[in-house]
Amino acid sequence: MKKKAIIVLPIYYGNLPELEWSVNEQVKYFRKNLSDYDWKIVISLNGKKEEKVWAKIQELIKKYPEVTYYYTEKQGKGYGVIEALINFKTDINAFMDIDLTTELVSFRALIEGVDKGYDLVIGSRYHKNSKVKRSPIRYIVSKIYHIIFANMILGIKVSDAQCGFKAMSSRVVENVLNKVENKVWF
Repeated sequence: MKKKAIIVLPIYYGNLPELEWSVNEQVKYFRKNLSDYDWKIVISLNGKKEEKVWAKIQELIKKYPEVTYYYTEKQGKGYGVIEALINFKTDINAFMDIDLTTELVSFRALIEGVDKGYDLVIGSRYHKNSKVKRSPIRYIVSKIYHIIFANMILGIKVSDAQCGFKAMSSRVVENVLNKVENKVWF
C-alpha cells in the first residue's frame, strides 16, 4: 500500500501571481517523481478570503484531482500550515513556500527522510550544494539570525530554521503541532 503524503502550500491574497504557476510545476513534478506515494497538494488559504484568490483555487481544484484546499479565517502562515496538517491525516506531512525558492528536485529527499523514520526533515538554503539567489545583505542578516538567535539563544542546531521546506511524521503532527502557542509565524 502506498504511503499517503500531503504538501501544504500556505497562501494569502498577496501570493496570487505565483499560485497557478507553482501548482502547475508541482503537479507536473509530483506526477513524474512521486508515483509510489499517494500524494495530494493542499492549498491552505489563511486570513481574508479574497474573491480572486478563491476563484483561482477553485479553478486549480477542477483542473487537478490531486489538488484540494483548506481555509482558515485566522491570518498567518503558521495557522495555514498547522491547521491544514492537523486536518489531513497522512503518513508524511510536508509544506513549502509557494514561490518554490527551494527547487522541487530536493522534494523527494525531503519526504524520503520521513519515510525512513525521521520525525522532522528540514530543507536548508545553506547546504553546501544549495544554489541560492539572494542579495548579500539578506544573506548576512539571515546568517546572523541563525547564529545568534536560533543557534546560540534557542539552541536549535539547524542551519536554516526559516526555510519554508519541511516534512514531518504523523507523530509530530499529532503530538507537537497542537502544542504550538504562536501559530501566526509557527
